[in-house]
Amino acid sequence: SRVEVVEANALDFDYGAHPGAIVVGNLPYQLSGALLRRLFDAAHGLKRIVVMLQREVADRLVARPPGRNWGILGALTAAVGSARIVLKLPPGAFYPPPRVHSAVVRIEPASAGLDEKLARVIHASFQGKRKILRNALIDSGIGPPDVIDQALRASRIDPRCRAETLTIQALRRLAAGFEG
Repeated sequence: SRVEVVEANALDFDYGAHPGAIVVGNLPYQLSGALLRRLFDAAHGLKRIVVMLQREVADRLVARPPGRNWGILGALTAAVGSARIVLKLPPGAFYPPPRVHSAVVRIEPASAGLDEKLARVIHASFQGKRKILRNALIDSGIGPPDVIDQALRASRIDPRCRAETLTIQALRRLAAGFEG
């Protein structure tokens, strides 16, 4: 009586229309990015998200800076809440066995949800992974150089650092440094 199974296209489903829901799913590897973004957009109203995905994607979701796995997925996940891997599965756990390892990730959303400005700053910052932050932001088109310089000063972030060294708190400060 406490479970509702909904048959629908996961990319079209309105997750926000089900406040307090726990979303559980086995995400198709090729659609995991798009599905996670939809879940993150509605995360503030969800109680929990539990998904199985390719292990490499799971490692990126739970990554923290600095580290080789810290990037857009980890930063977006940290922006919506906390995540941890709760189960690791080898290919032999499935029939027929896939060519990849899998993992189950549990995401506990925070009440605030994903702020669109923060999401834009995260994408812009990590767009040029090997670039210094100022150049990555300029190349992303998030704003003109003078606005970017002002946001970096306001957030007390070294413009020569790389995005993979920034914590979610620093990324939030940077997003706040952009006006409007």
